[in-house]
Amino acid sequence: MIPTDQLTDPAVRAFATAVNSDDPSALHGTRTPDATMSDDGSAEDLHQRKWRFTVDGGQVARFDTGQA
Repeated sequence: MIPTDQLTDPAVRAFATAVNSDDPSALHGTRTPDATMSDDGSAEDLHQRKWRFTVDGGQVARFDTGQA
């Protein structure tokens, strides 16, 4: 799980909360219709990953994950 209590951006916090709760409907509401993501393809523990978010209009427009 992503520790949401440390996230300061409300859009990123809502996105992470939806991911943590495994709620597709909530997740859909947290991102832009054309949101994209990137992953480096490495199998790593979620807490050892670096996450970078691009927020547009209060919603996540892109997120990237990779090795921390």
